Amino acid sequence: MICWPSCRHGALLAVLGILVVLHAGCSHAVQFDISPGAEFCLWEKVGHNALVTGEYNLAYSGVTRCYMKVADPDDEIIWTNEDASTGTLAFTSGEAGLYKVCFLDMGRQGIAANPQQRRRVTFEIKSGAAALDYDEVAKKEHLEPLALELRKLEDLVKSVNQDFQYLRNRERNMRDTNESTNSRVAWFSAISVAILVGMSAWQIVHLKNYFKRRKLV
Repeated sequence: MICWPSCRHGALLAVLGILVVLHAGCSHAVQFDISPGAEFCLWEKVGHNALVTGEYNLAYSGVTRCYMKVADPDDEIIWTNEDASTGTLAFTSGEAGLYKVCFLDMGRQGIAANPQQRRRVTFEIKSGAAALDYDEVAKKEHLEPLALELRKLEDLVKSVNQDFQYLRNRERNMRDTNESTNSRVAWFSAISVAILVGMSAWQIVHLKNYFKRRKLV
């Protein structure tokens, strides 16, 4: 019975650790080959005011350079690298949505590139709680191990809440769009029926007058 508090403490740490590891698994790492003149883009769903970090590594090429850019959901460029090789990127999202990361391999000036030559690109991107450096946070805020795990869990809950808020906003926007479309369709149908009725009445009156002038009725 004396060891129960420590056992409980260890179990709590284990549960919190599992939750954090599961969330950390949401980060994405990809590896692909890119040829001269080709562009390869990735999209990442990011919440509002979320930290986004990335690490990239491109195989060396003396004849091509890789132009790298990040664009927000409005397709506005927020980060670029004219000659990416190995490095990191970091930014804070201004709005929720899909952020685009593109790699464009281009020939260097005055050097002919072989179209068959390919460069291997390795890229990893993290957002939200997965992008935070908790070792640095623990040092800066002097957090004990349990307090650090609780901080991770708090950030995890905030990240999940932001995802739900993003989905709720999308659902509301889609509902508003559907209601607006249904309203427009209803008005269009009503106007179309009114036009058809008006044309039918005009045709009846016109034919009736025609037959009267011809003394057919």
